[in-house]
Amino acid sequence: MIHRPTVRLGVEEVETLSQLVELGIQAIIITPRDPAKLTPIIDAAEEKNIRVVCVDTPASRRSAVVCINTEVSGKLAAELMSSFVARKSTVAVLTGMLNINAHAKMIRSFCELYPQLSDGGEVLKVIEASEDEEEAFQKSYLLLKEFKSLAGIYVTAVNCLPVCRALCALGLSGKVALVTSDLFRGMAPYFEKGTIRASVHGRPFVQGQVAMRMVIDNVLNGRPLQRVRYISPHIILRSNFHLCREIHHVEGDGELDFPSLTKLSVW
Repeated sequence: MIHRPTVRLGVEEVETLSQLVELGIQAIIITPRDPAKLTPIIDAAEEKNIRVVCVDTPASRRSAVVCINTEVSGKLAAELMSSFVARKSTVAVLTGMLNINAHAKMIRSFCELYPQLSDGGEVLKVIEASEDEEEAFQKSYLLLKEFKSLAGIYVTAVNCLPVCRALCALGLSGKVALVTSDLFRGMAPYFEKGTIRASVHGRPFVQGQVAMRMVIDNVLNGRPLQRVRYISPHIILRSNFHLCREIHHVEGDGELDFPSLTKLSVW
């Protein structure tokens, strides 16, 4: 087992993957940040009979992928949001990168369903924060200052803490409904105080486990790789967040903690 983490998601992933393909390995598990750039490398790996399993986001038509159904995730968020806010309420969406296919699908399904469930409510803005913490805080803060009637925010970015801090700084914790799509230890205080109303959790640890099982079954037992394997998202609320393994993670127990969100491994 060769583990080659990058500094952060997307940094030097082309170079790292290219080096791994040259090692004569049998399979690769990767979370691609920039699928378009990785597609030629993955295609070359598959031509060398190297199995490639992407976690969270597909990067090539030849590779297998383990992910949540992002359209279902966005719809779950819309259903939750519509139950938290009054009818006809205006809400906003904050995402990391609009060019990430998974984020785009979540946003699209949320924006399509929310107005229907909220009896004509409106998604006022979709804000891109480039996975940058300071940018996310500033844009959230300005959004909340400008639109006083905003009733909720749906966060598809990997880090919701800047939005939580903006809500608290403006005294809006618990007043503006916040629905997220991630889960890590730093979110616990915000669940407890009601800043975060719910999270549609994609269960990345389970995604990684399933990907590894698929690779082992393929390499050792010859079982064909399933092209797409969907993982059902979980709804996390204040009443059950404390049961999740991500909340109890202690550094050194073997799991990557935020913000080290790389999952590049090789079998």
